[in-house]
Amino acid sequence: MTLTFKKLLPLVKDYPFKPYLYLKSFGISRQSINLFFEEEIKLRFLKDPLIESFVFAGQLNAAVLFRKLGFDTEILQQKVGKIDYLLSEGQEASLLEIIKNLIISFQKIDLEYVTYRLSSKDTATIAGLEAHRFERVDEYNILLAPAHFDLDFKEDSSVSIREATEADITTLQKNIAPSFIYSRFFTDIKISKKNAIKMHEEWIANSIKKQVADHVLVATIENKPVGFISLEMDKDAYKYLNKRIGHIPLIGTDPEFRGRHIGLSLTKAAFKRWFSEQQAELIRIETQASNIPANKTYLKAGFTNVDKAITLRWSNQE
Repeated sequence: MTLTFKKLLPLVKDYPFKPYLYLKSFGISRQSINLFFEEEIKLRFLKDPLIESFVFAGQLNAAVLFRKLGFDTEILQQKVGKIDYLLSEGQEASLLEIIKNLIISFQKIDLEYVTYRLSSKDTATIAGLEAHRFERVDEYNILLAPAHFDLDFKEDSSVSIREATEADITTLQKNIAPSFIYSRFFTDIKISKKNAIKMHEEWIANSIKKQVADHVLVATIENKPVGFISLEMDKDAYKYLNKRIGHIPLIGTDPEFRGRHIGLSLTKAAFKRWFSEQQAELIRIETQASNIPANKTYLKAGFTNVDKAITLRWSNQE
């Protein structure tokens, strides 16, 4: 069967774990969310990711969209891939067969390390993947806050906030990159600590260079960078949901200066400055469920837990 988006569309429409469903509580219709998801899958399809389709009794039963990750492959020193979506009718027997054949596809193109981030509600797929050597390497919370929320805390007068510059990169890399100990890159036994640090060093540099973020703020004490927050606007969300949603991809503070509300100061500045300039209505952030300090900080900052997800990892290493 030659796979076309038209043939794929019924699986897309029936997929029950669409991203952004939690936005229904914020006045977004299910119809808009469904359309947003369909357009996302269509875009990925047209970009020609790796797609495995599975046909049973002449009917398209499932499709898996995945891709190779060149950046991660270079940093982690193993051939890395990522599953974007596993769209299935959900029958347990066929799901297990699909996953078995999917792993064969990984091996045919020499992938060594593959992740899939999916809703924690998708228990059937999680169980099927775990039955085929996928392991949980991350559980995280998705949090939202209204952009007009006014943070109420005692600010440290010695902390200043400004836009980050490339001159900040080396200090932030040295002092903060090793501190993301809750990240799956640090907790996954298939990744070395050296490579985990390198991954976060590159994220910091690429964020400040505006390759993976729209804007970065840095906190300083006596002119020394002691924390940063990367920011972006979800442009597709505005296009399809008519809602201006800001996103905080990464926030980090120097462990030496923790306890001085640097994370809250950065978040407040992000809300009052850049997100305000972008006319953001909602702000989204994700953090590891195990990172209790960060979760407490975000809840204090006015965020609310709206969804949960996990990351599963397959590796060809025993």
